Amino acid sequence: MSLKLVNDAEEHETFSWFYNVKQLPEVESLSLTRQFKEDDSENKLNFAFSCCHDEEGKPWVLPVVRIAEKVLANTTSLSKEYLHPLGYETFNNCAIQMLLGEESPSLIENRAFAVQTISATGGIRLAAEFLVDCLGLTTLYTTEETAKSVQLTFLKAGFLEYKEIRYLNPYTLSLDFDGLIKDLSEAKKYSVIFLQVSSHNPTGCDPNLQQWEEIAEIISNGKLFPIFFFAFQGFVSGDVNLDVAPIRIFEQMKIEFFCVQSFAFAFALYKERAGCLCVTVNNAKQVNPIKSQMLCLANSMYASPPSHGARIVAFILGDRMLSESWRCSIRNIAERLKQMRSYLREELERLGALGTWSHITNQQGIYCMLGLNEIQVEHLKKHYHIYLLSNGRMNVSGLNMDNIQYVAKAIYDTLTVICPNFLVTNNVNI
Repeated sequence: MSLKLVNDAEEHETFSWFYNVKQLPEVESLSLTRQFKEDDSENKLNFAFSCCHDEEGKPWVLPVVRIAEKVLANTTSLSKEYLHPLGYETFNNCAIQMLLGEESPSLIENRAFAVQTISATGGIRLAAEFLVDCLGLTTLYTTEETAKSVQLTFLKAGFLEYKEIRYLNPYTLSLDFDGLIKDLSEAKKYSVIFLQVSSHNPTGCDPNLQQWEEIAEIISNGKLFPIFFFAFQGFVSGDVNLDVAPIRIFEQMKIEFFCVQSFAFAFALYKERAGCLCVTVNNAKQVNPIKSQMLCLANSMYASPPSHGARIVAFILGDRMLSESWRCSIRNIAERLKQMRSYLREELERLGALGTWSHITNQQGIYCMLGLNEIQVEHLKKHYHIYLLSNGRMNVSGLNMDNIQYVAKAIYDTLTVICPNFLVTNNVNI
């Protein structure tokens, strides 16, 4: 507290160090969760949540996770002692093999390793602290739609400058690749670029592999350091190896990078905080010095990561039958997401909702940008008890055959009452 603030506090009869602490606004997602719980409507639907729901509208728990938990609970040899600050080694090895593949040159040549983190948030913070302290990097570029919490994490870690690059075309609700490439090409050298690998949150728009190659070339030539965020492995294609292809392009081109992995969605372990920071370098001699610095940073922040979620992931991936069952579950999730997108689009088109709706099926993964503005989103909440983020993002897993007609009709009615500033309609602003 500054001296001025202390003096201000002393002017009041009862002294308090906390007199000048400001009340911050409530985080939107938490506010919507609270409002949804308080809503007593029988028709209320929440599409603003951050987890994967099943066909019955319940947070999905993978069957293999239940099996793994029962086995681990009955394993008397497991103690409750602290994990090493860098995490559970078996989990780390499984995580980086999921990312790079067993035939990865970086793994074979001992040029890559993983550090267990407190899910993605902890991984981003650890990465940011390292980049500031050890590399002196203090400028961050993210896509315009990236969650503000990501930017805040980098700034709290010591980054001094934050810039946004274009990503989503608001008129077509598709990837603005030309804008992305132009902004990347003009980025300041020796900056950090934060990118998402697949199932982009919140847009649902991903570059194709040819576009990723062009992105990688620009990052390499521009002396930019890439940090990838990867939380939805398999949610796009249904194949965990296909969804990771962009990362492997960078590895093949020998571009050094960090990748923050979260296992919250892929294993439905949201509150277990299982994550990894994967590091790929070009010289194996650099691995131990980097690990030593990360060990120091981890010790200063949390000392020991949580064990339960990491052991579940490692147990499943280390068992052939359970691993295949998990991959089958991922395929089922991806297929259901595609079906829900298709059904919603078909119903909106059948009703004749204003605009075109091909962007719903052109986007991919768990999140969809519907193209609704804040006023329309508020109208949906007030009149139909349908909750979305104010930017129009929908968690597609919240759709099912029992509610999809109601949702489509609500959107149709809302667009009839509140005409948007522009509609997605053959790339024309109307």
